[in-house]
Amino acid sequence: MKIIYCTDIHGGFVRVYNLLRETIADLYLISGDLIDLPFYSLEQSLEYLEMQNQLNAMRRESTDRHVPLEEYVDTRLKENAFSGEMEYKARYYLDASQRAREVMLKKYQILENIFAGKESALIAVIPGNYDMDLAGTALDGRNLHLKTMAAGGLTVAGYGGAAVRTPGFPETYQVRYRGKSASDTDNEMYRFLEGARPDIIAVHHPAYGVLDTISHLGSWGSTALRTYCDNNWVMACCSGHIHENWGVRYVENTLYLNPSNFGEVMTSRGDVSEGGFFFEITVDGARIPEVRLRKIVEYRVYDVADYRKEEDAYRETVVDSARMQALIDISVLDENIERYNQVPELKIFRDIRNFFRIHQTKQSEERVKNLERALGSLGPLAGHVALDLVGSVNMGMAQDSSDVDAVLYLRGQESCGGDFESCDFAKGVAARIKEILADRHGFQTIDFINLDIVEASIKAGNAECDQTQRFAVYRSFCRPVNYRLLAPVEDLLNRDVGFRRQVEENMRSYLRVLASSADTGRSFEKYLTRLKSAGVVIPGEMMHRIEVLLQKKR
Repeated sequence: MKIIYCTDIHGGFVRVYNLLRETIADLYLISGDLIDLPFYSLEQSLEYLEMQNQLNAMRRESTDRHVPLEEYVDTRLKENAFSGEMEYKARYYLDASQRAREVMLKKYQILENIFAGKESALIAVIPGNYDMDLAGTALDGRNLHLKTMAAGGLTVAGYGGAAVRTPGFPETYQVRYRGKSASDTDNEMYRFLEGARPDIIAVHHPAYGVLDTISHLGSWGSTALRTYCDNNWVMACCSGHIHENWGVRYVENTLYLNPSNFGEVMTSRGDVSEGGFFFEITVDGARIPEVRLRKIVEYRVYDVADYRKEEDAYRETVVDSARMQALIDISVLDENIERYNQVPELKIFRDIRNFFRIHQTKQSEERVKNLERALGSLGPLAGHVALDLVGSVNMGMAQDSSDVDAVLYLRGQESCGGDFESCDFAKGVAARIKEILADRHGFQTIDFINLDIVEASIKAGNAECDQTQRFAVYRSFCRPVNYRLLAPVEDLLNRDVGFRRQVEENMRSYLRVLASSADTGRSFEKYLTRLKSAGVVIPGEMMHRIEVLLQKKR
């Protein structure tokens, strides 16, 4: 079973959409802080926060300091305890709190609409300290707070919220966190876990002493959670909240995981943490043999580090040292890359692909899984082989009868040149993949690219290299398998946006010919028919884009 775990979304809904579209897993777990602000504008949030602070200062001086602020203000208004400007502020504050609730409900509905497009996987969430109680929201059916769910023969339990007051959020609607108390075993969280007996725990607030350190406060975690995990069977405890204290820890036979923030946040030091990080967890029965730290940047998924179980520890192998160091330093890396405007043909094709992927079939996901396993079964060769998928699997429209068409990439095979037919090694790899997949579905190699040649041409600034041109085009809209092999080469290509644009411009004539071919037209008609048969309404704008791509319209 594959689990994708992320936390602290902080309103990064587009990134969540891309994550669901570009990854395949049996279960997606998200541990809170789903939204960023309870209003649509920062200005309104700051105005609300200012009034909240003034009213909170008055509450601290009263005997009602433990009453939710909205309840305190309402009571004082009824007692005519406010006058003049403060009465106006108090009434405005209560009205704004109600508006905040309405805005948050709409934001959760947007997130649910995104989740609903991923019908092939379980998706469960818990609230964080930046969330309202999810009961009664559009996410109610996915809410794991104080609940359990079955996944892959395991029990997964969730407990949301955090032991902190979140400024700028109405206190009335926040989740009441009851995971810290004078007695570790006499509180809501401990009693819930004791009754649930989960294999995997998803929490927002971490366990005490593990991934819970805040630079100026020290350890900040829940002793109740730590006590439960230390004294009971818990395969994994997935937490968040502390963005800077991320990582993988194996303590008392429990694997603790915090991938850092998924959405962009501002740290306590005033730095921007660009986020995008998540864990891909491999579960084998009652074992977790491997965890992979990954990062999504727009629609690219990068492997950052691997953690493999070796006896009584997890051994870290850094895959992408630049992105790992940026995470350690809390420095901006990918957001500094200049965004380029793709040539029109590529942009239109990618937009169309993204639309079809919203309605991705289970057969498409199964084929991607099969190919990942096939490359893994190549042993040491797997580190030198990657694929880009085209056709129905790339578009997410594969059916039971669909074969897989793929571009084969090799690295470290200089003798192969760039000709598939004259490279016995490339033909052998393709034949081996086809043999592995024989009892599942067909496999065809439609192109071959030597990554060493591509890398050399990029360094030399040779935009006329046909392999580099094809590489740039495939990387613009194809679905990769073993992207870690492709990532360094594409990163190199992206360093000079002008050069990449020049490479793509050299392929425009080829793209026009490809788009106007009878095969491409038949494929798109087939995909559209499948969606219409499933009751999907094709937006007029999308039909226009398809017709433009196929050169039926200007």
